Parts: sequence; structure tokens; C-alpha cells
Amino acid sequence: MEIGSSTSTNVKQAAETFVLKKAMEVSSDTMQTLMASVEQSAPKTNNPPHLGQTVDVKA
Repeated sequence: MEIGSSTSTNVKQAAETFVLKKAMEVSSDTMQTLMASVEQSAPKTNNPPHLGQTVDVKA
């Protein structure tokens, strides 16, 4: 019985690993699509070069 349970455990671990890898792949593809859409829809600004160079820390 011990040999069967060992084989069953190995098959279960292999299946879990496969499912995890697939889920990570799908998540990666989704994130890449999301990031590409954000880059395309980001507004292009035409601010002067001096803007954002200093920070007023006095309140």
C-alpha cells in the first residue's frame, strides 16, 4: 500500500505544480495586457521643463 500512496502523492504534486504554473502564466499574460493598455491610455503632457524640479517643504 505504501508504494501506491507514494505514487499517488507524486501524481498529485505534479498536477498541482502544473496548475500553479498555468495560473501564473495566465496571470502574467493578463498583467502584460493591462500594463500595455495603461501605457496607451496615459495622457501625454506638455509641461515646461522646470515644473517638478523643486519641492516646497515649508508649511
